[in-house]
Order: sequence, then C-alpha cells, then structure tokens
Amino acid sequence: MGHPPSRARSVAALIALAASAFASETVTLSTHSSDETDPSVLDATVDFAVAGSTLTLTVTNLTPAVGGYNITEVYLNGSADITGLTLDPPVSGWAVFTSQHVDGFGIFDFGLIDGVDANPETIFPGETQVFTLDISGTGPFSEADFVRRNSAGGYLGEFSGTFDGNRPMVVAAKFVAGPGDDSAYGAVPEPGSLALLGLAVILAFRRRP
Repeated sequence: MGHPPSRARSVAALIALAASAFASETVTLSTHSSDETDPSVLDATVDFAVAGSTLTLTVTNLTPAVGGYNITEVYLNGSADITGLTLDPPVSGWAVFTSQHVDGFGIFDFGLIDGVDANPETIFPGETQVFTLDISGTGPFSEADFVRRNSAGGYLGEFSGTFDGNRPMVVAAKFVAGPGDDSAYGAVPEPGSLALLGLAVILAFRRRP
C-alpha cells in the first residue's frame, strides 16, 4: 500500500531540501595565467556551498609537493544581491577585501588575502583551507549568486564586477613560491570574455596589411 499523495509530496520535498543543503559548485583553476607561467601548473579547486546566509568556500591546492606553489590570495565575484562577505569565524592571517584588482584579470568584488598583520597562513601544496563567510545583502542566497553555469557548462558572465578592459574571470588565485621562486595569478574566465577575446584576435588580423 502506497503513501497518501500529500505524505508522498512531503517526503519528496524533504529529500529535495536535503539534497540542496549539500549542493555545491566547484571551479577548477587554472585556464589562464597572468604571465608566461603555464596555467595548467596553477592547479587548485574552489568550492562554493551556500546555506542560508553563509558561504562555505573551500580552497584546495592541487599543486605537487615538489615543484608546487603556495596559494596566498583567492578572488571571487558576487551577484548584485551580495553587498558584503565577513569571515565568521576569523581565519588567522586572512582578511576579506573588496574591489580588488588582479593583475591582468580586472577587478574582483571580493578578495581573501593572506599575510594580514604579518601572520601568513599560506595554503601549501596538498592542503585545503575552509573559509566560512557571512553573506550580507538581499536573500535568499545560493551558489548561483557566486557561480552560475550556462547550458553548455560554461560560466555566465553577469557577476563580473567592474573591469578595465581585461578579460572577466569567475575565480582567480595567486600562486607563489613555485620553481625558481616563480609566482603568477591563475584564473578561470567567463565564456563571454573568451568570445570577446576571439573577436579581438579576428579584428586585429583583419587590420593587418
């Protein structure tokens, strides 16, 4: 004998709610580098999970123990509904800044930056750092306020903040202390920026004598 329809609907709603509570959006770095460093070696994941007005941001450094990089900065954007992010609880050595210019990749809405008060807490190769942030703004909030994908699996470009002609990016991070003391910013672009980049290349080619 089956459950009454109303009870079945309630069970389905609870299952859906539980599933959404554990949903998250993961962005894999890097497809672009701020200099000649190969972006594929700037390897990390940034996972966004939103519950109520709390963002749990999980950053994992996937570079190797030998010849890898440390991560000291992480950058992200938010929708127009997001007005602020506050670390709660605080993370030693880290602080949140707004309107941060990232070399070659424009201005990001928010930056988590290490080395505050001369107390660096670097994310070393193989390590994971979890940041819990209180979200200010107009809710309800979800992962889509930070990362939203289009039907092709790429990232939508509506949360790109204010840019100065550089390529808009979804997420960026600063990788330091690599081989030969190399450092670079790694980033993942929004698909619209790739289209604009391709258009710029075509126009430049057409202008050639």
